[in-house]
Amino acid sequence: MKDLKCAIFISDVGFGHMVRQRQIIAELFKHFKKISITVFHKKNIQILKKSFGRKINYVENFNNIELKKKPSGLLDLKKTKKVFNNWKKRSDIFLKKRSHLLSKFDFFISDLVPEVSFYAFKNQKPCFSICHYTWDWFFTKVFEKTNKDIKLIEKYTNLSSKIYFPPLTHSKILKNKKSIKNVNFIANKIFKKKINKNLNKILIMNNGTEVLSTKIKNLIPELIKIKEYEFYISTPKLNKILIKKINLSENVNIIKNDLKNIYNYIPKVNYIIARGGYNTITECLLSKKPSLLAEEKFNPEIDENLKSIKTIKFFEILRDEDWSPKRFKQRLIKFIFNQKKHAKHKKNSLQLKNDGAKTIVLDIKKYLKKI
Repeated sequence: MKDLKCAIFISDVGFGHMVRQRQIIAELFKHFKKISITVFHKKNIQILKKSFGRKINYVENFNNIELKKKPSGLLDLKKTKKVFNNWKKRSDIFLKKRSHLLSKFDFFISDLVPEVSFYAFKNQKPCFSICHYTWDWFFTKVFEKTNKDIKLIEKYTNLSSKIYFPPLTHSKILKNKKSIKNVNFIANKIFKKKINKNLNKILIMNNGTEVLSTKIKNLIPELIKIKEYEFYISTPKLNKILIKKINLSENVNIIKNDLKNIYNYIPKVNYIIARGGYNTITECLLSKKPSLLAEEKFNPEIDENLKSIKTIKFFEILRDEDWSPKRFKQRLIKFIFNQKKHAKHKKNSLQLKNDGAKTIVLDIKKYLKKI
C-alpha cells in the first residue's frame, strides 16, 4: 500500500470527540506503516499536541458547530439557534477556502463534521465518520422540529463511506443512517489500581464545556463540612477565596483540570460525581466506578445518555435540585449506601470491551485495500 495522507476532523464541542480520535490516531500508527496524519481542530488542539507532538500535523480550524451556554452552564437555545443558522454559510466558505489543501488527502475521518463527508463524496474519496449521536438528530431534538439545514446535515452525514457507532447509541439514530458498523467502546485505556476500601474518596469532575462550574463552586463550602469523605475536585476558574478555603481544609483537594490528570484519578477513587456525558459514562463503565451522573436540562444527548444506563445499578442520577448545599449530603449518603448494597452486583456484571478504535482502523484498512 502506498504512503497515505489522512485528514481527521474533530468537532469543537466537548472533549469526547477528541478523546476518541486520540485512540484512533494511535491505532492508525500501529496498523499503517507509512501514513501522514493531519488534524483539523481548534478547542482541544493543545491536548493533541501534548499527546503526539510532531508525529502528526495540525491545522487550527474551528469546525463550524458550536453550542452556546448560559452562565449556569445550560444550553442557551436562542444563541445556539443564531449560531446554527450560519452553519451552511461557514461550511461553504471553509470548503472553498481549503479545497486545495483537502485535495492532497487520500481519505478522511470525521468525528463529526458533516461537510467533510460531502466534500469527500463529491471528490470520490473515502470518508469514515465516527460518533455516538449525529448533529441532525441533536438539533431536531433541541429545536423540536427539522429545517433545511438539519436535513442537509443528515444528507451530508449519510454520504460517509461508513459510519461507526459505539455502544449506547440511540436506536433511532442507527435506524436513520446508512452504511453503519457497530463497534465496542473507544476510550482511554483504564489501568486498574487497588484502592483503600476503608476510605470514601470521591472525584467531582467538571466536563469539557464546563457546565458544572457554578454548581461545583457553590458546593465547595458544604463539602468542607462533610468530614467523613475525601473530595478531589477538577474544575476551572475557582476564585482566590475558595482556593484559600480548600487549602485550609482537611478533606477537599483541587486537582489539575486537564484530561490526563482527571482520568489518572478515576482508578484511585471510590466514587465519581460528574455530568452524564458519553465519554464520562464510558470511562466510568469501563472502570466500573459507582457514579452519580448529573442531568442537564435542554440537552437531548444527556437525556438519552442517562436513559441508556438507567438499569445499571452503579449509576444514579444527580438531579439539579440535589446540588443544593442543603440536599447534597443527604443525596450523597443515600447513593453510597445503595452502592455498598449493590457492590456484589457491580463486580459480577458488565464484561465490556474497549477495542473500538482498533476495530475501526482495521476496517478502514480493509476498505482502502479494496479501492
